[in-house]
Parts: sequence; structure tokens; C-alpha cells
Amino acid sequence: MKKLSVGTFYGIIGGVILLLFVVGTYLAGVEVYMSKVVFLGYAIMLLLAAAAVLTEKKRQGGFLDLRTGIKTCFTVFVIALGAQTLFNFLLLNVIDPHFKQAAWQAVVKNTGDVARRFGMPDDLVEKAVADQRSNDPYTFGRMLTGLAFYLIFYFFISLLIAAVVRRKKGTVQ
Repeated sequence: MKKLSVGTFYGIIGGVILLLFVVGTYLAGVEVYMSKVVFLGYAIMLLLAAAAVLTEKKRQGGFLDLRTGIKTCFTVFVIALGAQTLFNFLLLNVIDPHFKQAAWQAVVKNTGDVARRFGMPDDLVEKAVADQRSNDPYTFGRMLTGLAFYLIFYFFISLLIAAVVRRKKGTVQ
């Protein structure tokens, strides 16, 4: 049996951690599910990605080229975020559609609150809230689009992590 790559191994761990965060916030209720506490899961995922790159560097005798570092790091993000997106879709659209409606209402409310905080006129706030009410943010297509934007962002994070950790053969560090 072929061994898992370092990126795949850490990506699976990251996916499990993000799934545990989703389940935990879901069980805590809509307020927690929609809160900033979920960013803790992303911070842990970043640490796992950096650990994966360091592990790959150690595995290769202390040397790591940029391409391998990016591949290892980005693999962690793709697996973890892909698992989280798929699970969120299933949770909201298959497992508990009632929770989806409650989360959607929280998104609508947050849209209005943020618009008011930025000083938008009331007519534009109402238009933004109406637009949010009429568009389901939890369709598979929208969630996949969100995943794509996250992955673009995390590709640049992967590039940064790999650039910091890399070490070419023949260089002193």
C-alpha cells in the first residue's frame, strides 16, 4: 500500500478538526455557528499547514524547494477546506434544513447591520437586505464558489509559508 503524502496526512487531520468545529458550533446554536469563533479552526489549519511543510522539509533531509513546499501546504488547505465545505453543504441542505433557515436569517440580519455600520442610506440597506433574502447563500454552487475564493487566498498563504520554510541544496541556513 502506498504511503500518504505529508500534505494529504495533515490535510485529513485539518479536515477532521474543521469538521469538529462545524459540529461544535452547530450544536452550540446559530449565534455561535455564525460567530468569529470559527476562525480558530482556520488558525489551527494554518498551523497544520506550516507543520506539514516543516515535516516535508525534515523528510527530505533539511532541504525543500519552493514547488514542493507549496504543493504540500496547498494540499492541506484543499483537503481541509474541501471537507469542511462538503460537510457544511450536507449539514445545511440535507441533515438540518431548519438550521439552514435560521442561519440564513442571521446572514440577512448581519447584512443589514453591516450596511448600517458603514453608514449606508436606509433605502440601500433595505435593498441589500432584500437581495440577501432572495438569494440562498447555501446552494452547492455558491458554496463551491466560496471555496474557490478561499483556495485562491490560501494559495498565496501557501506560497508565503513555503517561501519562509524552503531551503535549497547547497545553501547555508
